Amino acid sequence: MLPQLDELLFSSVEGLLVESVEVTDTVVRIEARTTAGQMACRGCG
Repeated sequence: MLPQLDELLFSSVEGLLVESVEVTDTVVRIEARTTAGQMACRGCG
């Protein structure tokens, strides 16, 4: 993982766990998930 990229992009997001970051010449792929329990969708109710 690239900790600098993780901190740069997501330092202000609480409850987020970045599991992996892959960087190529043209793509940045980030796998992340919430650390909070399940919540209802705000749009669905």
